[in-house]
Parts: sequence; structure tokens; C-alpha cells
Amino acid sequence: MKAVMLAVLFGVLASSNSVQKGQDLKVASSETILMRAAITTPYRASMTNALTTAFSSAAVSGGIVIIAGCGDDPTYNFRSFGPTLRDALNAIVAVDNQYVWRLDGYAINVTPQRGPLPLLRSHIRELNIRNAHSVDEALSQTLNLPELRKRVRELNLTRGFMRTGLSDLARPDGPAVIQSSYNLNLKNVSLQQALNAIAQADGKAVWQYRETRCNAKTEFQIEFLVR
Repeated sequence: MKAVMLAVLFGVLASSNSVQKGQDLKVASSETILMRAAITTPYRASMTNALTTAFSSAAVSGGIVIIAGCGDDPTYNFRSFGPTLRDALNAIVAVDNQYVWRLDGYAINVTPQRGPLPLLRSHIRELNIRNAHSVDEALSQTLNLPELRKRVRELNLTRGFMRTGLSDLARPDGPAVIQSSYNLNLKNVSLQQALNAIAQADGKAVWQYRETRCNAKTEFQIEFLVR
């Protein structure tokens, strides 16, 4: 009996150690991402442009959530805090304290302090993306889900113009483009988590959710800025 109890105890300890090692590995991997070299925009720019520069230079996936008004986006001078992605992110959110950055798996999200906006919190019971040849096509399949279309109506949101990125279009006189194929099956996720999953499937894609509140109307746009 004593031998059995010891065996069970060792089994529990081994399982706990395995889980802890897995968590440690995930933290270590996240830290590795944040230690990548990144560029802090040296000129006056909007937050979106500064974040796009940082994400692109570090070759990481992520998402940007911007709340805008009637006018143009404000621009800032960003003071470099150092050479890493963590430094660049800290420098960018330092100019506007309503925004913070967070890690979601291996995707980095920059969002308002108060958390995800209502549409991004929308629950998706199941999402099956099949044979999407670009992140834009994967996004289109996602936004066409009946529950999301219903949620947009409930929130009284207007869908703004969403463009197809030039990087998804082959040039007639250029070399043949090898198209990727995105296939994802997600269950019980938020819209924000789904966007992060698409970005991470690409490896370095960055999405933006933009909510513009102007003249008693709220318009939203979702697009991939970096592919």
C-alpha cells in the first residue's frame, strides 16, 4: 500500500513538473519574441503607423485596436526606449496612456486599457476556415458568420470600407505567386482570439480593428495591415 501511494505521489509530482515546464517554455518563448530587434519610428507618426513599423521590423504577428473620432488620427514623436520589441511597444503606449499592449499566445495586441471592445468580445461557437488563400479571405469567412452579422446589428455598428491588401494580388508581369492556404477550426473563441489565430497561422500578419465614432454614428473596420 505504501509503495502504491509513493508511486501515485511521484506520478503527481512528475505531472506537475511537466505542466510547469510547459508553462515555463511558453513564457520563455514569449520573452524571446519580446527580445527581438524592432524599430521605434524616428519621425512623427500616428500610433497605427508606429505599431506597424515595430511589428514589421520584428516580424511578429499581432493586432491593433484603435478608437477614433471625426478628425485625423493624432501623431506623436516617439522616444526610443531601446532596441527590442518590448522597448518599442513601451515607447509607443507611453505617448497615449489609454492604450496597453498584451500577449495572447504568441500574438501581441495593443488595445484600450479598459479591454476589448464589444464586437471583439463577441462569442464564436465554431469557426471553420477552409482553403482561404489569404488572410483577407480568412477574415471574410469569419465576418460572414451569422452570429457576428447579428452582433453587428445588435451593436448598431456600420461596416466601413475594408480593402484587399496589394500583397494578396499577383502582378501580371511578375513571377508566379505561391499562394498560402489557411485552414483553421476554432471553437468557443472571441472574435479577437479568432483574428489572432489567423495572424499566427500566417506568422507575421497584423490586423487592425478600428472603431470610428463620429456624428452619432459608429463605424468599424477590420483589415490586415501587415502580411
